[in-house]
Formats: sequence, C-alpha cells, structure tokens
Amino acid sequence: MHSATVFFALAACVAASSAGGIGVGIAKDIYAYPAYKYSYGVADKLTGDQKSASEVRDGGVTKGSYSLVQPDGVIRTVNYISTPLGGFQAQVINKGVAGHPAIYGIGKGVGLGIGGVGLGGVGLGGIGIGRVGLGGLGGIGLGGYGGYGLGGGIIG
Repeated sequence: MHSATVFFALAACVAASSAGGIGVGIAKDIYAYPAYKYSYGVADKLTGDQKSASEVRDGGVTKGSYSLVQPDGVIRTVNYISTPLGGFQAQVINKGVAGHPAIYGIGKGVGLGIGGVGLGGVGLGGIGIGRVGLGGLGGIGLGGYGGYGLGGGIIG
C-alpha cells in the first residue's frame, strides 16, 4: 500500500511538471513609487477669502505649505515636512496684527420693539428708521406690546 501512495505522488509530480512545471517563486511587492506634486489657490475679492496650498512628495519625503487669512486679518502660513526618520515637523508663521472689524458707525434712531412687556418692556429685535438700531434689539419699551425703543443703536 505504501508503494501505491508513492507511485501516485510521483505521477502527480510528473503530471504537474509536464503541465508547466513545479516552481518555487519569490513574492515581490510591486508598487508605484510615491511621487506627486499639487498646488491651488483662492482669491475671492467679494468675500475676502484668500488661501493657497502646495505639496510635493518624493518617496518617503513630503514637503508642503499652506496659507490663509484668518478672521482677525492675520495671514497664517504653515510650512511642513514629513520624513520617515524625522516624522512630521511644521513651522507656523503669523504675519500682521490681529484686529477686529471696525464698527461702521453709531446711529441715533427709534427702534420698534416687538414683544414689549407692560410699561418699560424690553424690545426683541426692531427696525430703526432706515437702519437696524440697538434700541430696537433690546431697547426700552414705552408701552406694552410693540413699544418703541429709545436710544441709539449700532448701525451696519
């Protein structure tokens, strides 16, 4: 019985070798070399949105930068590099002085309060004469419902 098993095993090897052979292959990991480059930018005069970015990769090393105008007007630029040994390293540069938008003006107006409560009620959102007035947004109501707000308001 043992000889029959050996015979069939040898017959299977001969059949396999005649069909293309028995080979021992070495697996090789095939991949594309990681290399790319991109950049883009936005400069919208209507909204004031300004930003840009660019990046380059060559093998295991990636370098790039991006820049944007922050809401306070400061321009932030970030330069970075990433390497297999050094990891990710970034340098952040802020240029300019932080500032908030100026108030366009202070106006005097009569605000129409909505939802005033009794005498001296508080108005909840009103419309000044020709402009939105602070007196309307939280002004002192002269009377009951829909009282008129007194005082100046911030206009926009």
